[in-house]
Amino acid sequence: FPNYATEIPASLEPQPRRDDPGPTPDCQNPGAVRELFYQLLNVDEYPGALRNARNYLKFWLKWAEAFSLDPTVASYDRLFFPYSPQALEERMDLIYQELSDDADTVDPSPLITNVAQAITRIKQFTPLNLLDGAWLRNIGKAGPTDEVRALLFSIWMDEFGDGEVAKNHCNIYLDLCHSVGFYPHALCSREFAFDTEFLDSAFTVPTFELAISQFTEDHFPEILGMTLQLEWEVLGLKPTRDRLAHLGLNPHFYVMHIGIDNAVNGHGRRALDAVKLYLQTIQESGGKDAVDKAWRRIWNGYVAFGQIGSLAHELKELIENPPSLEKQMIALIKSKADFGSRNHQAYALQGTPINELFAVPEKFLEIIKSDLLTPGDWENSRLNQLIQFQTGAMFRVFTDDEIDLLREYTLSLSCPPKSSPPKGLPPAAAMEAV
Repeated sequence: FPNYATEIPASLEPQPRRDDPGPTPDCQNPGAVRELFYQLLNVDEYPGALRNARNYLKFWLKWAEAFSLDPTVASYDRLFFPYSPQALEERMDLIYQELSDDADTVDPSPLITNVAQAITRIKQFTPLNLLDGAWLRNIGKAGPTDEVRALLFSIWMDEFGDGEVAKNHCNIYLDLCHSVGFYPHALCSREFAFDTEFLDSAFTVPTFELAISQFTEDHFPEILGMTLQLEWEVLGLKPTRDRLAHLGLNPHFYVMHIGIDNAVNGHGRRALDAVKLYLQTIQESGGKDAVDKAWRRIWNGYVAFGQIGSLAHELKELIENPPSLEKQMIALIKSKADFGSRNHQAYALQGTPINELFAVPEKFLEIIKSDLLTPGDWENSRLNQLIQFQTGAMFRVFTDDEIDLLREYTLSLSCPPKSSPPKGLPPAAAMEAV
């Protein structure tokens, strides 16, 4: 029987809008999408996940088709168009030129202006980039092959590192995470899928990738379209590359992609050649009607990979309006709850077992403030002593970033908010009050 708490609805109808994707499985039940992500990475243990995977694919591919047919919500370069080799080349050239122009234009108000904001972006793209190439993971099969599949497999080989650990794209991104002090949980773990540090929207595209890769033969046209979108539009990574370099962070993941995905002899060109070769084969075997049907599906895949979800919008919100220190502390408590609630035996704070306090993070934070932190003095706080190698039982429980949060939060406790001056005071008295 299905677990309705983690069920992806089969009947939800897409309603794309100009400024947001409308009702989606991700906004209706984000926990179900995270669970699907986890189960698809461990699909041998969760064969029932395939039903939800099909529902998820069905929704987002229908959404992409509706989006691409509506000029009131989609930009011109995402609108569907009848296929011909020349029409496809012209559309791809238009998209490439747009991306080139954007990359050459200096943004007077960039979203990311400091290292902390760049790290936020790196973290939120971790679920996607630790699965780089995943949509192609089942493209190879034993037996004779054809040129189209060989082109796609050559892209997958590069994504996977072509047999060299240091060239594996996911490893390169993990190195970037480590270089900024971010050490995510193991990708296939439930802790990763439900890490509260990630936005729910960070799982939309990677879950879509994992889902479609389970049905490679059924969705071969859509996978062709997805490959073309990601590989052809690589110039869109140039601003990120330049911003990381400007801030002194390692841009290698993006430098590497801009090179290997090039439109002359790289993945971009291979993907475009694969689409044209595939449709030529369809023309020879099924005629124009078959080409039209296949092309419709290819463009659905193209649009889906580039448009689904709301990560861009939510990341912008997160960077422009970061959560308060208190909210970050509560999120930290929640992130430690799984193991923390099983490790404190009979130890208690203010008469309540510590293991039980993880279930009430707001109350736990109040007790931490009063019992474990010295306002304004992290170095002499009891919690700091507990995490030291020589003096504490909690050594290595927190990452460097988490310790920085604890320090910043402790310092903030010594600065109570200033009260507003009473209404009606004359200007001089009001100034004196503040």
